[in-house]
Amino acid sequence: MSGLGVGGAVALWIPGAAAASIGSAVAIAVFTATSGRGKEVLEKQASQRDARPKKLIAAGPDGSPFRVRDLDDPIVLRVHPAETLVHNVAGTQVLDRTPPYIRRDLHDDLGSKIRRGGFVLVVGESTAGKTRMVYEAVRATCPDHTLLAPTNREALDDVAAMAIGAHRCILWLDDLERFMGAGGLTPNLLNRILGRHRGHAVVAATMRSPEFDRYSAREETSVSDADMDAWRDARDILRLAVMSGDVVPS
Repeated sequence: MSGLGVGGAVALWIPGAAAASIGSAVAIAVFTATSGRGKEVLEKQASQRDARPKKLIAAGPDGSPFRVRDLDDPIVLRVHPAETLVHNVAGTQVLDRTPPYIRRDLHDDLGSKIRRGGFVLVVGESTAGKTRMVYEAVRATCPDHTLLAPTNREALDDVAAMAIGAHRCILWLDDLERFMGAGGLTPNLLNRILGRHRGHAVVAATMRSPEFDRYSAREETSVSDADMDAWRDARDILRLAVMSGDVVPS
C-alpha cells in the first residue's frame, strides 16, 4: 500500500477486502453524523424552511402553485365549511365538510366573464355563497390555469410577480378588501397583471356588500385626510371592475 501527496491531498490504494471494511466504516460514520450533529443540521434547515412566510394558500410541498383542477377542496380557498357529515365509503367512514353547491342563475354569466379574462368581482352579503360560486365557475372554465391565491396583503407583490410571469393564471383574491391598502393592490399593479399579460389572466375577487359600499361617492366626505390616498386607490380598483361590467351580485 502506498500514499502520494498532491497539493495537500492524499490518494490511498487499498486492497479490496480492506476497502470493503473501510467503506463500511465510512457508511457508519455518515450514519452517525446524520443521527447526531448531522440530524441537528437537517432539523434546523427544515425548521428554517417552515419558518419562511408562506406566499400561497394552496401550494405543493416545494411551494409551487397548483393548477385549478388539482385543488378539489374549496374550504382551502375560504369557502365556509358545512356541518361535518360522515359518509360510509367501502366500509370506511369519511368526513365531509364541503357544502353542496347550489348552482345559481348567475353561474353561466360569471363563467363567461371569467372565460373572457380580466378583473372579475363578485359582491354580496356575508355567507351568501360568493366564494363557492367563483370557485365552481373557475373550475368549470379554467381547469388548467395556474391558481395563485396569496395568503395575505404582504404576500401580494410576490404572488403578483408570479401572475405576470405565468402564461395562464387565476389570481384569487377572496375578500378583496384584505388585499387593499398600504403595501397592497393598487390600480397600477392590477393593470400590470392584466394589461401586460401575454396569455390569459383572471383576477377573481369577492367582496362583501358593506365593504364595497365604503368606496361609493357618498362616503368620500367621511374619509380622513390620512386615509384619503388609500381610499382613492381602492375606489379606483373597484371602478376598473365596474366600468368593464364585471361586477357580479351574488
